[in-house]
Amino acid sequence: ISWEWQLIYYDNLGTFVVDQRGVINCTDEVFKVNGAIDCTDSSIGGAFIKWNYKDQYGRKVGSGAYIQQFIINEEASEPALVGLTRRK
Repeated sequence: ISWEWQLIYYDNLGTFVVDQRGVINCTDEVFKVNGAIDCTDSSIGGAFIKWNYKDQYGRKVGSGAYIQQFIINEEASEPALVGLTRRK
């Protein structure tokens, strides 16, 4: 079992910021926790895909609200609002 995923980020005005893509396999190490063999183990709650808080050119993005669109196997989720606060 494998899933193709894509995360797309837009700023609060709807301007494209960055997208990330990849493939997650059911046998990936991320699912092998607490004795689980793969992703079919019912004790696994899910996986987390981290954004590095950089734009498409590799520059750090500023504090503010961002819109996140998650697509897995060509099925899009509802857009989600994500807040980012930078500290010095």
